[in-house]
This record gives sequence, structure tokens and C-alpha cells, in this order.
Amino acid sequence: MRVYLQMRRICIGIAMAGLAANAVGGSLSNRWVYVTDGLLKESSVARVSNIVWMAKSNGMNGMMAGFGFDYLKYWPKERRDRLARIKEICEEAGIEIIPTMWSLGYGQMQNYDRNVVEGMPVEGVPFRVEGTNAVFDVAAAPVRPISAKTGLHREKQYYRLIKKVSVKPHRRYRYAFEVRTQELVGDRPFMVIAVDATRKKYNERAARKVDLRSTQDWTRCELDFCSAESDAFYLYIGFMGGWKSGSFELRQVTLTEIAPERVLRRPGAPFALRNASTGETYEEGRDYVIPDLLTQKRRKEAYITLALPPGSKVKAGDRLLFDSHTPAVTQGSQVSTCLSEPSLYDYIEDSAIRTEAALHPKKWHISMDEFRNGGTCAACRARGMTMGEIYADAVTKVFNIVQKVHPGAEVYIWSDMLDPNHNGVSVYYNCATSFEDAWKGVPKDLIICCWYGRKSDISMPFFASHGFRTMAAAYYDEKPPLKGSRKWRDVVLRTDGAVGIMYTTWRGAYADLPAFCEILKNPSEK
Repeated sequence: MRVYLQMRRICIGIAMAGLAANAVGGSLSNRWVYVTDGLLKESSVARVSNIVWMAKSNGMNGMMAGFGFDYLKYWPKERRDRLARIKEICEEAGIEIIPTMWSLGYGQMQNYDRNVVEGMPVEGVPFRVEGTNAVFDVAAAPVRPISAKTGLHREKQYYRLIKKVSVKPHRRYRYAFEVRTQELVGDRPFMVIAVDATRKKYNERAARKVDLRSTQDWTRCELDFCSAESDAFYLYIGFMGGWKSGSFELRQVTLTEIAPERVLRRPGAPFALRNASTGETYEEGRDYVIPDLLTQKRRKEAYITLALPPGSKVKAGDRLLFDSHTPAVTQGSQVSTCLSEPSLYDYIEDSAIRTEAALHPKKWHISMDEFRNGGTCAACRARGMTMGEIYADAVTKVFNIVQKVHPGAEVYIWSDMLDPNHNGVSVYYNCATSFEDAWKGVPKDLIICCWYGRKSDISMPFFASHGFRTMAAAYYDEKPPLKGSRKWRDVVLRTDGAVGIMYTTWRGAYADLPAFCEILKNPSEK
């Protein structure tokens, strides 16, 4: 009973502090902790329970839960039972569950349909007949040698080869080379990068780290990239900063046009196989067959293979050209969902209905951040909209789905793609057009979760000035004395319409949660 009264006094004190702050700015009425767990093991219940009670004992009142609610349709009974028990624990503790869902920038939905990801058009790829298949015609894609004797720049901490090359739009290329190192030391990674030379701002289309020993014999490396609309690229090999000492050599540097290794099959990512000599277009299903995307990913061949069924019009000796869309990949693995395919919103509504049935949450969080691919497939291009407009339309549709499923629900969203001080800019990764002004097209009832610490005192006031409520996503695994979290707290308290703050950890680290909560209990402390 004594512990209960102490906790009640703490909670009342925090609430009063929030109310007082709200008179001149924002409030700390939402005090959340961010928790991710797949609930795949029985131990998850105890883990989440410990976090919930720790949060409760330190004056928190909400848990943003990243439990994979998007895929509730596929959850087995034991996983659902674990969620039900966690829900009971949260109700007992007075901790509200806020589901975070639809990480579409990272390709969420692929368990429903792997084809509904953003696609890059790859056109005019040469194919030839080999038995009962049509395969990539390697001989029709000659290797282009690139001299490594010029273009090597060594300046301060930069040590790299820079080559500007011409390319064909809507093609896929492989940049390959061999590298040898001698006592090479750097505190940043050795990189190979493809940069669109036609953009006014530096725009990486593809990049990969190359793991090298300090002294190492000749080693082959490759980087694949799509040219999109561009006809020229800058290709970098080496240190983009961080070089300390030692040297590297390059040889057999080449650029080669290659075929897709995967092909999308959806209405907004059309494909076609045609005869290179006559222009005749073949019928998919009758004249050739594309394997499904899952089969494509599991096979060992380097490029897509088209099967030629009995009765196909494609004959031995035919020269073929294949047009298709391949998944748009950034940073080696990130593939964003296409926002222009209608089936996406069927999936979102289905998962929203299932989440509502499981939790009946009054607050929902939309995780539509870091959209690094978009606007390149036929479905997006046909709309004649900027990526900002496409994104705003998608956010509005998701917002309306949540309202349909749970009328009056509060809907939160990550800030970055709406924020002109963050990712809502004119040039962003592999997106075809600008994200500028996306914030103008979303509902004003959205609550914007700002998370870019360096711009906290700019971003939160920006949204407030345009009539949005905001919330701070703080901590991000910073080290004590939690200066960044203190700054977030202060910005919340002086920003009109700010409704709270969250302890946000990507590492599952909760040792600093009590210290974080102390910051909230003492708003005047610096």
C-alpha cells in the first residue's frame, strides 16, 4: 500500500508538471517507452513484463510496441496468447499499448506479397534461347574497361578513384574491380559508390562497404546499380574520408550492362519480352513464364531465367529483348513498399482490423519513415505526382483506415519524411522526385513524432507553427548524463501542442530508463 501511494504521488506530480508546462507550451502527458519483441518465445512475456513494470515504477504511462502487428494474420495461437497476457499485464500496470505498424519504407508487407515493393525499370536487356529457356545473352553485353591510371585523388583523409562514366537510362550495371592493399589504415570503411551525375545534389544510387585487411592480395569486388533516368554516373572506389595511412592498387576495373536477378509481377510494374529483329511481342504464360519472386530469390543463377513452355512462339536462334521492373534496392538491402499499388491498402486495412480486435488501442503509430526508394515504377510515374504528394496521399489513406477501424483514435507518425529540416527534401536517395511539402497534404489531426535530435528545436516548432501536435522520440541509446534527452524535454515543454516524450532504444537497452524518467520529473533541472 505504501509503494502504491508513493507511485500515485509521483504520477500526480508528473501530470501536474505537464499541465503547468502546457500553459506556456507543451506537456509531458505522454510518457512512453519503446519496446520491440517478436513474441516468438515464451521468455518474451517475462522480458516485456519487466520493462512494463520498470516503466510503471518510474512514472511512464505508455508502451509503443513493435511486435509485428502487420502480420497478425499469420500469428500462431501461442504467439497470440502471449500478446493477450502482455495486454493483461499492461492493463494491471496502467500502461497503454500503442502499436507501431506499417514500416513501409523498409518494405513491410512482403510477407503478404513480395511483389508490392518499389521497382526500377530495366529495359532492352538482351536474351537468347538456350534449350527450353530464354537466358541473359552475356555476349551481347560487352565489358567496358575503365582505366585506373587517372582519376585517383589523395587529399587529407580522402583517398579514392573517381570516374565519370556514360550509361544508358533504364539499365542495370555492374561495376567490378580488383583491389590490393599495403598497410592500409582508415577509421571509416573502404567504399564503392555509384552517384547520379545528373542530379544537382550529391545523390548515391548504390553503395557497399568492402571488407579489406590492412595488407591483402588482389581481391575482386562488385557493385550493381540501376541507372534509372540518368545517362551519367560518378563511380567512387576508396575512402570517402577517414583514410590514415597506407595505400591500395586497382586493376581490371570494368563496367558491364547486366540483367535483373529478380523481376516484379504486379500491375504497376509491367514487363514484356519482344523479338529484337521483328519487334513482335510475346505473350507471358503462353510463350514464356517468369518464376514467382520467392523462387527467384532462392535460385542460384545470377540472372533471371524465363521458361519457354511447349508451343511457345519463341524459337531457337531468336534474339530477344526483355523489359521489366526489378526491386529498387538501397544500401545493399533496403527495399521500400510501392505506395501506388491499390492492394497495399487492402493489406493495411486487414492488419488494422486484426490489431483493433486484439488490442482496441486508442493510440496508433504509423511507421512510414526513411522511404529511400519511390516514384520510379510505372504505377508511380503514371500518377504525375511528386514523391511528397504520393507519400502524403498514402499517409492520408492509412490515417483514414485507422479512423474507420477505430473512430476517434489518435494517430502518430514518424516525422522525417514530412520534415523539410530532415528527409522531406528535394533529393532523397533513389526517389525519383521531391519529398518537399509532403506535410501540406496530410491530416492536421496527425501527431508528429520528431526524432532528429540535431534539429529538435527547429522541427518541433515548425510543425507547431502549421497546426500540428508533436511528440519527441528521445534517448536513442545515448550515454549519461543524457544531454540529448534533456534537450528534447526542454523543447517539448516550450513547444505549443507538444504532447509528450518517449524513451526510444534500438538496442533494447533499458538500464537508463530510471535516469531518463528522473529528467521528466524535474523539468527545471538542466
